[in-house]
Amino acid sequence: MRKVLTIAALILTAGTAFAAGEAKEAKPVACLNFNEFKDANGVTMGVCGATKPGGKVRVLRSYVVARVVDPSTDKTVSVMAGFQ
Repeated sequence: MRKVLTIAALILTAGTAFAAGEAKEAKPVACLNFNEFKDANGVTMGVCGATKPGGKVRVLRSYVVARVVDPSTDKTVSVMAGFQ
């Protein structure tokens, strides 16, 4: 009986660890306040600044920087769009 309980506990623990390791769904993000950087491995990533004071920054693994026309000022601005 003790062996059965031990095996059941191991299976439940492994299942919980597997579920916790699943990747999150990528969310599309666009921002005007951004920066690009390279990590220690030489991979270039984009960072969107916080949208409110004390907020968190968002790191974009896949992104593109585009220039678009702001309709309110008719001037071109740079925008970073990608997936978080």
